[in-house]
Amino acid sequence: NDSTFRRVAGLVGVELNGEIPAGDRLRFTYGAGYSWIARVDYDFGKTTTIAKGSIKNYAVNANIGLEYDLPKGLYTYAKLIGKYQHNNATSTATYNGSQVSYPASDNFVGMLEIGLGF
Repeated sequence: NDSTFRRVAGLVGVELNGEIPAGDRLRFTYGAGYSWIARVDYDFGKTTTIAKGSIKNYAVNANIGLEYDLPKGLYTYAKLIGKYQHNNATSTATYNGSQVSYPASDNFVGMLEIGLGF
């Protein structure tokens, strides 16, 4: 479709997670990570602008939560997650006769994840 807009990013990183027992069946969990963003493509229909990899393109995340053991090897959990991402401005391309690009951006998202694990 020529009127779509999408972003595709390639990231390489590391994340460390841990837990602290808080009782027989309860655990406090935590984690943090860092990713280098190797490349970000913004597609305007069939036209693509690119924010090439640089040391200034990165993402960081952190999480804290609780896990509670249930019978039969199952557990339930709740986790607060925060993510921050910075991307440089893209190259310029021509879309429908106009010059298009995407400016540098700083993005933050907060989430609550609730689930069942095994």
